[in-house]
Amino acid sequence: MEALILDRATRTRLECPAQTTYQRLLIHRAAAYYRLSPEADSVTKLLAVSVTQESRVPLKRLADLVPSLMAAPEGPMFKIMRRDTTPRALSAHSSRSNLTLDGSGPASTSTSAAGDSDGESASATSASLKKRITYAEREAAYAAARERIFDEF
Repeated sequence: MEALILDRATRTRLECPAQTTYQRLLIHRAAAYYRLSPEADSVTKLLAVSVTQESRVPLKRLADLVPSLMAAPEGPMFKIMRRDTTPRALSAHSSRSNLTLDGSGPASTSTSAAGDSDGESASATSASLKKRITYAEREAAYAAARERIFDEF
């Protein structure tokens, strides 16, 4: 559109063939920005833009307003991690689920059996177990879980 404005002597009209609705909207908006006159033909779906007396190249060009594609990303890149589906990893996960929160031995099933009738007592039991664990034991359990998740990285 800038070339059309700058070449007023040779051409005064730019015809754009049929496009999508969004592209037609962009042409209308750009024509308004450059103060050009859009002319739409409903039969052929042709959109033409004509130069007027008020047409001008603005101080801020559209190309200057679009962010550069070569700009470096500002945030950290995310890495999608895959689950380990090897039999070793599956057996390790199932054996860990039978341990108590401190990792010393099998968890007792009597506390969870009492809470089968309503879910509230099961969650209360796990909450009371968390309260009895010291900070160091919780930290060790967190480190073990972190190692299990990130052991290949």
